[in-house]
Amino acid sequence: MERYRKIIEGFLGHKADKATVEGFLEWFQSPVDSDEKEKVLSEQWGKDCFVSHDSVMKSYNEVLDKIESVSPKKDAGVHERKSRKQWRWLYVPAAAVISAVITATAIHFAGHGSVSEDVRMVECYVGNGEKQMITLPDSSKVILNSGTMLIYPEEFAGNERKVYLVGEGIFDVEADESHPFVVSTKDFSVTALGTLFNVSSYLDEETSSASLKEGCICVSHNSGDKYLLTPNQTFIHDKVSGKSGILYDDVDEAFAWKDGSICFQSSSIHEIIRHIERYYGVRVYLTTDKYDQEVLTAKFIHGETLDDMLVAICMLVPDMTYEINDSIVYLK
Repeated sequence: MERYRKIIEGFLGHKADKATVEGFLEWFQSPVDSDEKEKVLSEQWGKDCFVSHDSVMKSYNEVLDKIESVSPKKDAGVHERKSRKQWRWLYVPAAAVISAVITATAIHFAGHGSVSEDVRMVECYVGNGEKQMITLPDSSKVILNSGTMLIYPEEFAGNERKVYLVGEGIFDVEADESHPFVVSTKDFSVTALGTLFNVSSYLDEETSSASLKEGCICVSHNSGDKYLLTPNQTFIHDKVSGKSGILYDDVDEAFAWKDGSICFQSSSIHEIIRHIERYYGVRVYLTTDKYDQEVLTAKFIHGETLDDMLVAICMLVPDMTYEINDSIVYLK
């Protein structure tokens, strides 16, 4: 295990180029001695981190850029699409890697820059097939979906209550007009005073969104555009086209996952696969490209098992079959 510790500590402790990052992630996700790697990574993840909010945000963005820079681009050929499927499921095991990298990078910046205010940051990672509710320092409640990471201060200080999200969460925010609550994601930030809303910002999804159930929120896109949402409105950002806008519709489906429901609205087969991987904690391989153009609309609201869902999908997609081997699903 000492050899793995040196490899992981060496990667987390230094800036790496694209080839190094790609090689590290390929090595880490290989099945050889996976338990030993996870144990070392857990040790790194568990180390305390004292940084300022600015340092966390800087390292947060740099790490996300680092990870995204090695994932294949959309609209590639068949060969690259198959590679993208491998990276797709790698994102979730790598979420713990991302968390550890963020910690290490934040420590690096805190040690090499001016830190006006030391704040103990708390990291919460929810693995595939899991959900978790946490209570923030201001008594606000957050339900985190599978494959999600939330970074927040042990105590809120200053003029705002800021947290950092990768993945999806439902926020039930305590009202405090003098201290706005801010959820910062890769593409946008959500500012609220006291309200109930869902934010979805997975790295491997083609869209990110914020849906409002109660109250009022302001969504600030990285481009500088701002959107004021009222109940039953959803802000959505298309990462591929770069376009953003507001949808006026019932937002219940955006919140359905907390009760175990899954809703697909004109979703591609690749989007559905990503949901299955997160929801059931499995890896899914699509062994052919003949289903790449399939788009499905379906609701699963009765706590369906993995087999139930796969049977239904195969009924909707002509000729599709599946096979489950341990925690790996093959779609054929």
